[in-house]
Amino acid sequence: MNEKTPTVEPRCVATSGVVYQCSVSETQRRESLMLGDDQWSSNPCANESNIFKDARWPTDLLEKDELHDLVPFSVTPKAEPVYCTAVYPGFSLQGLSTIPSVKAAPNRKKHPPLLYSLLFTIDPSTTCFLTSTRDHPIHLQDALTPRIRGTYPLTSPTTEKFIAPNSVLWSSSGTKFICGSDALISVFDVSRVGAGPAERHPTIPSKRKKIVGGGVGMKGIVSALGLSDQTGGGILAAGTFTRMIGLYGSEGSGDCIAVFPIEQAGEGSSTGRAGAGITALEWSPCGRYLYVAERKSTEILVYDIRVAGRRLGSLTGRTASSNQRLGIHVVLTDRGHEVWAGCDDGTVRVWQNATGDSEMSRQPDRAWKAHDGPVAATIVHPSGTVVGTCSGQRDVSIDTDEGPEESDVCTKLLSASPASRRTKQIFDNTLKIWKI
Repeated sequence: MNEKTPTVEPRCVATSGVVYQCSVSETQRRESLMLGDDQWSSNPCANESNIFKDARWPTDLLEKDELHDLVPFSVTPKAEPVYCTAVYPGFSLQGLSTIPSVKAAPNRKKHPPLLYSLLFTIDPSTTCFLTSTRDHPIHLQDALTPRIRGTYPLTSPTTEKFIAPNSVLWSSSGTKFICGSDALISVFDVSRVGAGPAERHPTIPSKRKKIVGGGVGMKGIVSALGLSDQTGGGILAAGTFTRMIGLYGSEGSGDCIAVFPIEQAGEGSSTGRAGAGITALEWSPCGRYLYVAERKSTEILVYDIRVAGRRLGSLTGRTASSNQRLGIHVVLTDRGHEVWAGCDDGTVRVWQNATGDSEMSRQPDRAWKAHDGPVAATIVHPSGTVVGTCSGQRDVSIDTDEGPEESDVCTKLLSASPASRRTKQIFDNTLKIWKI
């Protein structure tokens, strides 16, 4: 175990700045000013809080020393909260022409204020992603425009009510996708637009038994999915909030290989703390080891799937004390692979070749302070020289003008802490690009 974690300082080359470090209504006002929108009412999302936004960095990102601004490239309003998303595995913007600033758009009335003028793209079929929304079918969404390319309903066979998956994952070929919901794994064929799942795999025999599942299978909401990197024959790992893991062959279309519970974090180690449900699953590049991240946990567990249910060790030093999903990312390198994880203290931590030792308990090899709030997502570019991080969480703002009658939450906060009446909570909701 390392006694001291070396600190590295990647250079931030692009950021969304302070635009989103405030309430939703204030964000919309700042965004309109940033994009040169003269009339706030022309914003298509002026009264909408369930919004999916994406940004595109400039081509000279690494060539100049100046700090670039990240602004929305396209905006997709949704009618209800988005449970999860999944970007198409072959997503590519290569072939896009130079996209001018929205302020330079020739005719502002014909172009939405939050959309850039798109001239052409070589293969627009790759620029799409899936969204799971409450009380709606699963949407195949265009990433460049607010257009829905297709819908895929997942309904209850008894009530015909829409089921919103809590996890969604593309197959390696991009011809199908897998969804996880309450005690159910569903496989959809992308070519069957408007149709339900091609396959349904209940994770327990029946919900009507006195003991759910009769002690057989994997009960609970399927909250995380991970696919080993084996084209066409990969193993699907499914994790639940009840701390169970199931392995399925043929990318979820095959038989159930094994089901096992997660050991209490800290068994065999004095540094761990038990988690409260699986939030992320990642495979090692060799397809032999599975990394398991949980909410309210201080460790990332490592399992050897060649012996299903055998815990190989743990990666310690990760802080995830809340119920918020804090993702992890496995990166292939010249020397093996690395595990990147964001933490709720704003730090990004990295473990190198985490499966090199048996029965291990590893401290991070690198770390740096990236944000002032929880790092919800960390992803490394395939080149290995660029890292993207995103921070943010649900906050309650305390305003001096608000009275106790405005909100029950504010009433409790104001009565519990008199000093907080003179303060206003600071948000850290930022997207950053780093050069390493």
